[in-house]
Amino acid sequence: MIVAIPEALRERLGPEAAQALAELLNEARVQTRGDVIEIAVSRFRRDLAEVVGGLRAEMHALIGGLRSELHSEIAKLRSELHSEVGGLRSEMHSEFGKVHSEFGKVRSEMREFEARITRWMFVFWIGQLGALLGVLFAFFRT
Repeated sequence: MIVAIPEALRERLGPEAAQALAELLNEARVQTRGDVIEIAVSRFRRDLAEVVGGLRAEMHALIGGLRSELHSEIAKLRSELHSEVGGLRSEMHSEFGKVHSEFGKVRSEMREFEARITRWMFVFWIGQLGALLGVLFAFFRT
């Protein structure tokens, strides 16, 4: 961008000095613009670093809170699970005791049934033996 030097100043300085002044002002403007941009960028970076640092701190705090909540929930679930498993074990133990006593009853009934069957088998065998002896006596008598 070229700075326009007023005509009155140009006449007093002369054409070469006016041209030199215009170039000096243009260079100063370019240099100032670069400095302003550099300062703005450095401030932006610093502000951005502060904001990012704050966000990181917040994230670490939130993550730490979530971790502690997760650990407490896991501990609660574990204790609930242990109590439920203990309850199930006691229920199963009592039910197995009932089943065991029922099996005992069934076994005793089976022993009684077996004894009755064995008695009847002996009665049948004795009857068969008597019938066989009767047939043999009748056969050999004649």
